[in-house]
Amino acid sequence: MFPQGHIRKQPAQPLSWYPIKTQQRTCAAVPVFFYGDAGCCFTMTNNRAQAQQLHLDSLNNYDSVQLSLTCLSGVDRHLVVTRDRLKDLLVKKDAVNFGSDIPQNSLIFDSVSSCGAATVDISSLRPLPWLSTDGRRVGGAMCHIAPPTLKGSSLPCVSARSAALQQIARLREEFGLEIKSAFEMEFMIYEKFDDQRDGTVPFNDSTLCNYGRIDSWAGREHCFFDTCQSLVRAGLPIESLMTEMAAGQFEITFKPQIGVASPDSVILAKEGLRKCLGISGLTPTFMASPSSEGHFNGFHLNHSLWRAATGRFEGTNDGQAFGSSPVDGDVVKGDALNAFLDSDDPLLLSATARHWLAGLIQHGPGLALISSPTLNCARRLQDPLTPKRTNWAVENRSAFLRIRNAKDNVYVENRLPSSASNPYLVLASVLAAGMDGLRRQLECPPPGDTHAQPIPTTLEEAVSCLQGDSLLTDALGEDLVSAILSHTRKSLGGKNCQHLEDLDRQRQIYFRYI
Repeated sequence: MFPQGHIRKQPAQPLSWYPIKTQQRTCAAVPVFFYGDAGCCFTMTNNRAQAQQLHLDSLNNYDSVQLSLTCLSGVDRHLVVTRDRLKDLLVKKDAVNFGSDIPQNSLIFDSVSSCGAATVDISSLRPLPWLSTDGRRVGGAMCHIAPPTLKGSSLPCVSARSAALQQIARLREEFGLEIKSAFEMEFMIYEKFDDQRDGTVPFNDSTLCNYGRIDSWAGREHCFFDTCQSLVRAGLPIESLMTEMAAGQFEITFKPQIGVASPDSVILAKEGLRKCLGISGLTPTFMASPSSEGHFNGFHLNHSLWRAATGRFEGTNDGQAFGSSPVDGDVVKGDALNAFLDSDDPLLLSATARHWLAGLIQHGPGLALISSPTLNCARRLQDPLTPKRTNWAVENRSAFLRIRNAKDNVYVENRLPSSASNPYLVLASVLAAGMDGLRRQLECPPPGDTHAQPIPTTLEEAVSCLQGDSLLTDALGEDLVSAILSHTRKSLGGKNCQHLEDLDRQRQIYFRYI
């Protein structure tokens, strides 16, 4: 459910980043969940110093702030500091310690994505209503690892959020385009049904959800309405919440956002759902396959490319221009142009869209590991609703890339990502693959190609495909891809000795934390 979303203009979200050094230690293996949200917007200004001061002044609205740093696995690491301490850190660039050493065999946390200089995106500062209780005023801000500043440093720069930001910047600088995107978040809710089945029963003790029907919410609509209200108060652009096809399965959709705001919303929504639903004794899980039966959870990525019609695009850093006039085939919507849309094409697809699709299809097998990064995800790859080949089609749910076109709106739904994927890495890899299609002007194959490359169905195959995709590796960075492969090999190495192919064992690792 994503009606006409990509023609909406988004609030301006200027970026003001402050580097904060972290101690060269790895984080605690204890999964402590504080809960974040997404959405205070500030006034756009061309004076960076003025913008930074404005953001610093906004800290006065809070007593304390949660800093969130996302690992390769998509799990957040958190540190709560006082308002004054954060101001001091931002100005003096003091060290921040996100935790102690982690076990080397951890399948959730990794050491490399928490090392280096942690950059606080102070423009992402927002209220956290689920922490702001009993008179407390708690805010939250997103962080990411920045590249080493010292020449000759041997430390790798491994950060999912940094990777997404890097690809977003390349898209703007090389092609004069911005990406608008929104994830469809599928997840399952479990509850305490009796003393013998604590937290293991699908919502309402059901074996099947009635697709989209509110009467399958077991008379607890207030729990979901309260949760959605908290997410919206936090600034998350929620578009819909509905039941899905599998037992206890739900889906949240968002309005499209520019740049890195879309994966930010996913990370924060996961935390908010855990906190808000937990108050009512409900446990959401983002495992791809928490059950051996029924359908499984995906994080489909809807996206389109846009350019400015007037030389200024709302939401870009400092309001910089990235296109001063329409390009043939582009369709104007307000102050922006949908670069995927060509009104004269029978399928409404522009040449840009077709080259973009060709890039995603070319690198589809290499994207599989990033989209399905755990052994548990392999179960979802057998689902009939999960794509089996790297093809595209118009309004076809079985395709890898589903084209959504209607009148004056076109966007692509990437149906491969699982709910266990890291949304920053998904966005970064889609951008890298799509830009290769634009850069080399790749020819788009026909829709519904039955001879398209098969999508890997095992973690071993996915590792091999990513290793063999040198263009994708170069675009994402060897350090990042090496870290992803290394983290995956820990799972593959424990298949037998740790029984990691067993669903009960997978639930112990991923059910509450992924």
